[in-house]
Amino acid sequence: MTLNLSSFSTKFILFTLLVANPNYIMSQNKVPLPALSGKCEEASLLLVDAPHWDNGIACCSCHVPHQSADVQLTNVEGNANLCMSCHNPAGLASNKPFTNSDRADPGVSGTSHAWEVQAANSTHGAEPPSNPEMARRIYSNKIVCSSCHNQHSQTFSPFLRATNYQNALCKNCHAIRNVGSYRVSTDNKGSHPVGIVYATSDDRFHSSPQNPDIPLIDPDRVECTTCHSPHYADSGGANGGAGDGYILRAANDEALCQACHTYEEHMGQSCLKCHQPHDPNRINIFLVNDGVTTPNSGGRLVMFIAETGDNSFADGDSNYDGICEVCHTLTTHHRNDGSGSSGHHPRKNCVSCHKHEDAFHFSMPTNPSHITHIEVNSKGPTPLACEYCHGAGVYDIEVIVDNGTCDSCHSPGGFDGVQMAKTNWQSGVYQGNGLNLKPGNEQWCVTCHDGGTSVCDGASAPNLERFYGSGHGRSGANRECLDCHDVTNTHIDGEARTYAFDSAYYGPSQSGVVFASSYRLRYVGGEVPLMIPCNYNLTFSYNAQTMRDNAFRLCFDCHNASNTFDNTPGDGINSNFKASLPNPPRNYSYAWGSGADVNEHVSHILNYVGPFWDSDWDMSTNGPGGWNGNDCLMACSSCHNVHGAAGVEGSTNEAMLRDGSLVGRTGYGFSYLVEDAGSGGYPQVTSAGATQSTSVGAIFRNNTSNMCGGSMCHGNPASPPASSYNALGSSWGTYIEYYRPYNAY
Repeated sequence: MTLNLSSFSTKFILFTLLVANPNYIMSQNKVPLPALSGKCEEASLLLVDAPHWDNGIACCSCHVPHQSADVQLTNVEGNANLCMSCHNPAGLASNKPFTNSDRADPGVSGTSHAWEVQAANSTHGAEPPSNPEMARRIYSNKIVCSSCHNQHSQTFSPFLRATNYQNALCKNCHAIRNVGSYRVSTDNKGSHPVGIVYATSDDRFHSSPQNPDIPLIDPDRVECTTCHSPHYADSGGANGGAGDGYILRAANDEALCQACHTYEEHMGQSCLKCHQPHDPNRINIFLVNDGVTTPNSGGRLVMFIAETGDNSFADGDSNYDGICEVCHTLTTHHRNDGSGSSGHHPRKNCVSCHKHEDAFHFSMPTNPSHITHIEVNSKGPTPLACEYCHGAGVYDIEVIVDNGTCDSCHSPGGFDGVQMAKTNWQSGVYQGNGLNLKPGNEQWCVTCHDGGTSVCDGASAPNLERFYGSGHGRSGANRECLDCHDVTNTHIDGEARTYAFDSAYYGPSQSGVVFASSYRLRYVGGEVPLMIPCNYNLTFSYNAQTMRDNAFRLCFDCHNASNTFDNTPGDGINSNFKASLPNPPRNYSYAWGSGADVNEHVSHILNYVGPFWDSDWDMSTNGPGGWNGNDCLMACSSCHNVHGAAGVEGSTNEAMLRDGSLVGRTGYGFSYLVEDAGSGGYPQVTSAGATQSTSVGAIFRNNTSNMCGGSMCHGNPASPPASSYNALGSSWGTYIEYYRPYNAY
């Protein structure tokens, strides 16, 4: 047997069965009923939840099977009247009393959600519910008590038709007001956002609502019932406790807004002067009123549908209906009668400088890029005066860029730093911690250190554009600038070279400190990255192992120190810088007559204690035992330029041996070699087309005085005469055998 519970006849039959024949319930596998005495009020029926059962309440307390006053078989006509027959100050439910005067009439009076009103009401953002349990209880197109409440069941407390988790019942009828933040979607307008997590760490809000009567819902969201309550809400005692019909948990003024928001009043004007929590027209954004009662110009219409462009804060047209100009009569710019200047950033976002959180007073923009230019910090130049960029009264970043103001520092050539700086002006290129570049901005450093002309504080940025071609940033190495550099150290100081040698830097606790700061090198495990300058005696107490373990931490944070300094006798040396005997086959390099391989990394760094290197490249200030400016033991950076270097005569230079391109630096004339036609057991070799992976060796051309040849160590051997060489008779340091791939050291 299937019953249509919505029909009057079925309700009548079911009611009669319940009262007259409890065994019918048992036959339907329902909750069993005890034997009835024949009196409805004595039945212990368990089909409804307390308190709507027991305590002297039974079915016929509300229902009658015959001659009912209402089509719902109730003994009182009208859904609300039936409820209030108990829910009244003298009734059985006097602890939750209602009267018709409690019904909300927004703007007039009332403390409870209205009943016996039209379900569709565009003014209040209401429409008939879509939930079938609620829709079935819309009588004559009106909302009644049982539209939301199920008087027979506490499944959804308190006697609700469905779950109200995250205010689902409210949103079922007021769906048009179920909107989130405008920042998430531009369709979200017309009502205060709901369903959003309260922003506890946002400075625009208190860490939690400051009024204990303003709760967060389920458990940390702003919902309808954060501000409203469906019953017994008198809006802070409005109308002597009769309420104002808005059923608010607190007074309907700016204090309600400021329970969550930290914003202050603007020139004595409260939040509700400009904003409304619900806008039936849903035209303006950010809940800005369609009209404003101004302090001295009467009522004015407001059009605010965008943050920039037409109909924005102040768009410069003759309507003067932007939210920032409708009130203004005494400001220098954008007055509501057109008498003030309209050329001050029309169609722009006023709150970029006049921030809401500062009550719209002018405040210096605090976006990361602006701060970098005007405050002392490690990333920017000496703080610039406002006039440097805004001297002509120009504040628009587009115009400033087009005027070429940024060109001197952010060279427009090469990697085009101007465009990258412009693109990231508001958000900045660094992540929130300020220590790492955001994804997509990894090449930020090269926008100044490129082939263009970048001059900051009088110092030119050296061209390091090869970093991504032949340096550590090339494919296969895949390093980034901040893998080695520390952005917390001051970068722009007006000095082309900040580091200069001083013998006071030799001490074990002093070595490398100034060098790291000058080149912005990151520390490794809390220790200096490179111990430069260093002295075998004063820094390492004549201990080669101490030097090996501590002097090159940054390099060996990636590279393999064991292979680099492997000195295994015979042909097993794991170094790509070695000299080999006996001869042939492919090398005739001088190897100290040992008749075996020699690891030249060991020889040059650990054995030749010197000093043989001019660490500040000044060729003048000597360390103990040095000459021509030599002040330090040999180090990785003596020969290698990790920012990239070019090979010569058609060869690549993956080893990054210095090419002399940096001002004052040595160039080694380095190239790899591949075999060519040969005879007599000595192969011909050439650099044309040679790469690291195809080479059989490498060659240094002794064509400058400040390098291996010349005045430093090895005399001045003649350079090979052409690009194709015969290994027979090669001079010391001219042809060095190479067998190891990149990742072996």
